[in-house]
Amino acid sequence: MVSSRHPFGSDPYPGAGRILFVGDVHGSHARSWMNVLRGSEINVRCFGSVNGVIPADFDLPTYSPLPQYPLSPNIRPLFTNHWLISALLREIDGLYNGRLTEWALHRVLRKWRPNVVHSFGIFPASESYLRVQSRLGADKPLWVVQARGGPDIEVNRHLDDRRQTLHAIFQACDSFIADTDQNLDAAVGLGLPVGKCSSIGRVPGTGGIDIDALAVGHTVPPSQRERLLFVPKAYEHLQSKVLPVLEALKIVWPRLAPCRVVCTAVNPDALPWFHSLPAEMQASIEVHPRLPRERILELMTQARVVLAPSVMDGIPNTLLEAMAGGAIPIVSPLPTITPHVSEPENVFFARNLYVHEIGDAILKAMDGGEQLDQMAQRNLSLVRNLGDRRQFEQPIRTYYAELLAQMRRPIETHTQALHKQGAM
Repeated sequence: MVSSRHPFGSDPYPGAGRILFVGDVHGSHARSWMNVLRGSEINVRCFGSVNGVIPADFDLPTYSPLPQYPLSPNIRPLFTNHWLISALLREIDGLYNGRLTEWALHRVLRKWRPNVVHSFGIFPASESYLRVQSRLGADKPLWVVQARGGPDIEVNRHLDDRRQTLHAIFQACDSFIADTDQNLDAAVGLGLPVGKCSSIGRVPGTGGIDIDALAVGHTVPPSQRERLLFVPKAYEHLQSKVLPVLEALKIVWPRLAPCRVVCTAVNPDALPWFHSLPAEMQASIEVHPRLPRERILELMTQARVVLAPSVMDGIPNTLLEAMAGGAIPIVSPLPTITPHVSEPENVFFARNLYVHEIGDAILKAMDGGEQLDQMAQRNLSLVRNLGDRRQFEQPIRTYYAELLAQMRRPIETHTQALHKQGAM
């Protein structure tokens, strides 16, 4: 993948395969996944979502339903670059269940003609693309669905209408990627033919992490680090709850202080509760709506403890990053996590809704002494097997190469047909 001077005018690799990534392409996990393809001679474009503005430094040609400031040559707003008009259009789009955005996606598909469409997440990206795909007829791209580890399947399969949608998606897609064996098994149970499970097998949603880059953090063992507690999932969501974390911190604060706490991904539902904390706690807690991925990874190498309990999850990327960065992870004992790590060998467990379990885990992880250093060394060895980018990079590239080799209507054939029609 390379940037082009006129990114929407022509492909950097004329005649080579084309992949269109659809969904929350602005997110750090999606960007990390797409970066695996850098250096491959594949033409890549993206179709974003209303869930986030595309970063200004994004260097892949991207169609965005949101305005963009400053406007980048690599980002093309689909409707308008005026925020007020865009807000009105999104209201109309919502009233019609996203049909306006789906019309725009249909237009991109017809004009650029990708060989593969890869949708990040089932709801809403794959659900929306399912409706678009049904209007494409026989001449349509191969479709890759990538599930997220948490509620994508786990919760939605219990709701009748969502279960029917899951079944329809798994029947219609050509290939399926997941980060846990549980999601792979659940998808098959919901109608995915076994042969559609990707050749990669279970793979982190980021495509793996750079273990060696993060392992530099091991030069300072956790027992000798600043008393820094990093909370990377400080939001209220179906998948993870921060309010029990705040209650636990209030309970243990007299024994925990002094301690610096950094919280990121704080959403509007959680923000008022941070401001309601006692003044002495607020003075020690940093609250951030978002942090750049580079800063998050840096914190993984600086923190003594990474606190990331969840109600449901896959194999959390925060767990892998904490282990690679030398921090001590606190996670919940979920069925997707317990097969891979144990307490106290690798982590401390705390269920997300159990305040006293979270508080006890924080104190043990913060004051464990040399035991923490032994955990960190074991985790560095373990994470190389669980999430090292080097072991997934080539299988991912091979996977896409195999898909592109199966493309139902090569670009050359389409071009020849157009020339023939012109001659007629």
